[in-house]
Amino acid sequence: MILPTVAAPTPAPGAADAALGRIEARASLLRQLYAVSEPPRRFVSRSELADIVAGRMAERRDELEILGRLYQALGVIGPGTDFYELYAAATAAVVVGMFDAESGELYVAGEDPAELSAAGTLTYAHEFMHALQHQHFGIGDMLDSPELDASADRRAAYVALVEGDAVLVETLYMVNHMTEAEQALVQEGLDVDMSAFLAAPHMVRRMIAFPYSEGARFVYEFLTGGGWDDVDALYDRPPVSTEQVLHPGKYVLGEGPASVEVPVLDGALGAGWTEVGRGTLGEFALMAYLEDLLAPQAAAEAAAGWGGDEYAVYAGPEGETLVVHRHAWDSVPDAGEFLDALEAFTLGRPGAGPSSPAGEDGFLVELGDRAVYAVGSGPATDVVFAPDTEVLRVVAEALGGGAGAPEAPDVGADP
Repeated sequence: MILPTVAAPTPAPGAADAALGRIEARASLLRQLYAVSEPPRRFVSRSELADIVAGRMAERRDELEILGRLYQALGVIGPGTDFYELYAAATAAVVVGMFDAESGELYVAGEDPAELSAAGTLTYAHEFMHALQHQHFGIGDMLDSPELDASADRRAAYVALVEGDAVLVETLYMVNHMTEAEQALVQEGLDVDMSAFLAAPHMVRRMIAFPYSEGARFVYEFLTGGGWDDVDALYDRPPVSTEQVLHPGKYVLGEGPASVEVPVLDGALGAGWTEVGRGTLGEFALMAYLEDLLAPQAAAEAAAGWGGDEYAVYAGPEGETLVVHRHAWDSVPDAGEFLDALEAFTLGRPGAGPSSPAGEDGFLVELGDRAVYAVGSGPATDVVFAPDTEVLRVVAEALGGGAGAPEAPDVGADP
């Protein structure tokens, strides 16, 4: 579990047992949650922590390479970009602490054995909270569960609960146990090279920060409503989508995502095409994607009617990438609002040609190196990111009998 906050010098374990004990006691009292046993802790250098994070990231290489294909087709990253390296560097740039749910061990970056800095204190309090969450709520088992492995959006929602809880404790610790001078030092963000994170595309930065920013807002809703007992209860019924995190009222009502399925297209695409992965973006990822070119409020409104989605990523015989993305929306107007926003977004991309109508309320836009086709039918939409219009025609015809019921676009005569 990764904490993107400021790095600061922290002590070696033996030199700071008393200081660590004070932090643990204060954090436990603020959270009203207490250790069953003392968690193992390690204080490592920034480079050692970076190596640990890199090792964990390597375990996700296959997943991240598929995500890289998706992001390239969507235009989030450019052709030839090594998404794995980009994501690993952006994440490592902001990591100053980590809790290992498998071993129960917490790590904090720092080498000064004398005393904890203000930022180091908050980092330790944050990671100590993860150890308590692990002891009381079994977060390690949940993070390894099949239901989270099956949906990146559901995993993001659960991590938002875990990280949002710890961020609130960290914030309360700063307000209650730090001087104004110490708080100012923390706010300045000392000793962190954020360049790799800041160089990453907007959507990537937003996805990394989501559990901490939106997660804290989600947990705060329940803390202010019913105290820590209500926060504890969230672990018995955690949020199942980023939609629920963004809209706590939908969590309270139990409004979960609809089941959405993209048809298998291997047969229609012909020889050399292979499906390499499927997944769910979720409301937050859609919003973050649109934010790159649309005003934040417009992006939020376009994504807010999300009811469920699934994408399928295909690799072609010449290395091409095809993405077919199906969405369910809460209403027909929600679907139309998304299509309008996506069309405006797509027309703002570099190299975008004019928009051609598709179906009753869809569009087709060519971007030079790919074509974007979107069409709706009732409260459902299909969006295709194809390497060329010939592949697009085949996909649109294959999708014609599916939930989105799109009509094949008029893309000119066959060659």
